[in-house]
Amino acid sequence: MLVKESNNATYKHKAMPLANDAPAFFALSNDEGALGYQYQGNIGIDTGGGNFVFSSIFERNTASPANYTYGIL
Repeated sequence: MLVKESNNATYKHKAMPLANDAPAFFALSNDEGALGYQYQGNIGIDTGGGNFVFSSIFERNTASPANYTYGIL
């Protein structure tokens, strides 16, 4: 998905499969963070009949590029 703002900022979004555990989550988040994508949260989409698909959402602002690193404090 691509979103444009009136100030010419452009946001790209990725939906990635959920990680199975904490180490996999940090690996996924750091891989996407190195590409400039910031973790936004998880979403579940009803595909009908009570079946849900869950994804992690990542967002990148192309007008203000940055890299993100994730870890535990």
